[in-house]
Amino acid sequence: MFSLPQSAASTETVNQTPLRDMPIIPVEEDRHALYLLLRTCYPVRAPKLSASMSDLRLALRMARKYDVDVLLGLAEEALVSMLHFHPVSVYALASCYQLDDLVTRSAIATRKLHLRDLHSEDLYLIDGKQCNALVQYHRRCGDAACQITVDWSWLTTFPSAIFLTGGEWALLSSCGCHPADNTYRISTSGGMNYKGTHWWRRYIDMSKAALEMRPCGEAVLDEALLSTILADARACRTCKVKIDASPDCLKNFAVAFAAEIERVMEQVPFVL
Repeated sequence: MFSLPQSAASTETVNQTPLRDMPIIPVEEDRHALYLLLRTCYPVRAPKLSASMSDLRLALRMARKYDVDVLLGLAEEALVSMLHFHPVSVYALASCYQLDDLVTRSAIATRKLHLRDLHSEDLYLIDGKQCNALVQYHRRCGDAACQITVDWSWLTTFPSAIFLTGGEWALLSSCGCHPADNTYRISTSGGMNYKGTHWWRRYIDMSKAALEMRPCGEAVLDEALLSTILADARACRTCKVKIDASPDCLKNFAVAFAAEIERVMEQVPFVL
């Protein structure tokens, strides 16, 4: 770069040295961009890129343009630190700069966002195929999460405040919260049959609706959702007694449900 032809002689000076005696490289970047670049080249403290998305975008652009590996490494570290705060932006930047591992990791992180929130000012950096891949991955995760409520083979604990065994619903007089027919019946691989309550099924239906848009374990652990269902359950005197005796019954079920969701989500591949 320093071998480029120099501009016409200048009468300006820097620290009393005439500019005509200094090699000059014309660049399009402003002083802040050059500040970020030069701080990675000299033995001083490196810039903290995670403090600003604009600095991070600038650093990635400079690292590619001037082939500065150190700056690219700092930018990658900053992207990782922002993964759970700005996953769509990280996805767009990682895709643009061919940071393949971060592309997949950021796509996975977007599962915690509602489908309608998959937007970022950085999406202009990627093409339609890359954008569509993110949306389709999110939707496949939603479909897979909802399928968990079809096959209950993963469920090993059946809280008595929520479920009756086959023998119990045949012999006991129910409060009416357990359907008289086989609705909400769950059969285990060990041959046991259980029947859930109407309010438990409402929790499952509301969870499915949430998982379609936000396919992650956090969606079924939502405190507002759990509180709504427990309020419905306590409207029944019999169920209220059971819940008061086991106040964490629904929360414990939700924790197991969330763990299964995360296990299944790990098996859904991100495909570009």
